Amino acid sequence: MRGASAPPPPALRRPTPAPAPAAPRRPDPADLAMVVAASDSLVHAQFRPLREQRPAGPRPDPAAVTLLAQLDRVDDNLRGLRHSLRPR
Repeated sequence: MRGASAPPPPALRRPTPAPAPAAPRRPDPADLAMVVAASDSLVHAQFRPLREQRPAGPRPDPAAVTLLAQLDRVDDNLRGLRHSLRPR
């Protein structure tokens, strides 16, 4: 007769439940403002020459047009982030 205190074989043990995920931390607004400012200055410094040479003429380079459209979206997103980080 087996003893009643013997543990079950490993295959029959219930898995240990995973710990509950930690609540997401809210980022510090000062850190976010610093990242937005750095991104903004990078976009403007690195791509100013390209913006100044906007593709013109009857057949502008499609790659340049696409890149400028993406830069405009980045600017819009940065502007939105700056607006949302302003103290109320």
